Amino acid sequence: MPELQTLNCGNCGAPLEIPTSVNYVTCRFCHSQLHVQRTESVVFTEVIQSLQQETSRLSEATEVLKLKHSLLELEQNWEQKLHSLAVQGKPAFIQRPNRNLAILLGILITIAGIFLFAFGVLVNPFFILAALLGTPLVISLIVREFQNRNELAEDAVHFQQRRQELLDKIAQRERTGCISCD
Repeated sequence: MPELQTLNCGNCGAPLEIPTSVNYVTCRFCHSQLHVQRTESVVFTEVIQSLQQETSRLSEATEVLKLKHSLLELEQNWEQKLHSLAVQGKPAFIQRPNRNLAILLGILITIAGIFLFAFGVLVNPFFILAALLGTPLVISLIVREFQNRNELAEDAVHFQQRRQELLDKIAQRERTGCISCD
């Protein structure tokens, strides 16, 4: 015959006699499912539903922390991208690609190229060479400025959408305590 222990129900306090080898029991008075906790100095019962609720609460808190961490990573990556656009020597000034500036530069470079070409025809052939080599080079830089501007605009839209998605999930979880809202 197994050795019996006398314990109290963790829910209603009723006395329970259970074998020492048992880890789970149902109270015959209140029908609560109990987990038998044993340490070196004490043996007691704990309502399993309470454990499940605490586990759910901790799981939810962990999910909220994961979402907040994802949001922080997203914002840090965005800041790094913007920082990469900073003008050298002026860390507080960020030069974002600008479509209007690229158009203006394109017009000015074209006018300068025509002027250099005309000046070369009239005065020095070196200016013709400068116009023929320099103008396409600068125009390629302007095209790259357009590409950078479009890429940054797309990245900004993606960043804002993802950021809002994370903020909405965090708010929903904090408001409702929902565990499976994905």
